Amino acid sequence: MKNKAPSMAQLTSRRDFSPLRNVIVLAATVVFCCVSLATPTSLVFAAAHIAPVSPLTRAALHHPSASLPPARAAVHRTTHVQALVSTGALCSGTHCNGLNPYATNCIGQSWDRVWVVKSALIKNNQGRQLGYVELWYSATCQTNWAKTVAQVPYVQIAANLRIQGDSADHYVVTTSPDQYVVISPQMYAPVALAGATGWIWSSVSAPAASACATQDSGALCYMLH
Repeated sequence: MKNKAPSMAQLTSRRDFSPLRNVIVLAATVVFCCVSLATPTSLVFAAAHIAPVSPLTRAALHHPSASLPPARAAVHRTTHVQALVSTGALCSGTHCNGLNPYATNCIGQSWDRVWVVKSALIKNNQGRQLGYVELWYSATCQTNWAKTVAQVPYVQIAANLRIQGDSADHYVVTTSPDQYVVISPQMYAPVALAGATGWIWSSVSAPAASACATQDSGALCYMLH
């Protein structure tokens, strides 16, 4: 009687897969040996010890705008502050007299070191506002200066500074059509009062419109008549 061929279930249930297993083990061994010979040992160990990427670094890789770690951000802030402090005023005391407050860094290291003491609107005879004049003070250099701003086309604008106890007028004028701001030279005045006078000539035939921003009753104003 011929042996009956085993069914699929019988073949599946058998545990004797020795020939197939030997083939798989041999193939795996060959592959491992080839990879080991082709790959430097240092790379194999390095790959095994790569540190995991932190959540913040991973976020930065996907989102370039991700914020820096706190420690690095603090370093940037410190560098920025040191850069500001290193650019101090270039003059002091009476050595600032007659100099530009911006060119000498007397504007201060922050806006709380310089401010407008007084201001006044400059209007023509019809009451139209042409601009304004300001009296500025720098706590960094303890100086005052006058600033005139034109808000309309003009022929000429000027600014003048007077300091209490100083008989001189510190005056600046411009006829440049694209320069709508003029700043007088600064004067050292840690205690003395000061006054700023501004003029605007809107046309050749029109009289100058002027105004004064002063700390006194008007003696420090220089009005044209």
